Amino acid sequence: MYRPIRFIPDDTKIHFMRLSRFGFFVSGLLCLASVLLFIFVGLNFGVDFKGGTNVIVRPPAATEINTLRTKVEELGFQGAELQNFGKDGDMSALSVESSGHGPPHTAPPHDVQAA
Repeated sequence: MYRPIRFIPDDTKIHFMRLSRFGFFVSGLLCLASVLLFIFVGLNFGVDFKGGTNVIVRPPAATEINTLRTKVEELGFQGAELQNFGKDGDMSALSVESSGHGPPHTAPPHDVQAA
């Protein structure tokens, strides 16, 4: 007859509940900490939740992000968030928040390419 392989012996006794009070205490502290962080720090909403436009900028040559920020502000995109990603100097992401009031921020393509 077939006998199954027994990895754990039948008479094994593991006291799982021995540290249950400690586990409840740590779990309660972590829940309290998360609620307090939510109240006092808040959430960091990205462009997905705030709305706006996400534009990928690929400069033809390696460009400092501060130079790119200055050029973007000159085009009228105040408060734009720029981030480097990819290889060094390879790409930058531009997130422009839209408040929903007034006309959207648009710049003629020749102005953008000139910057």
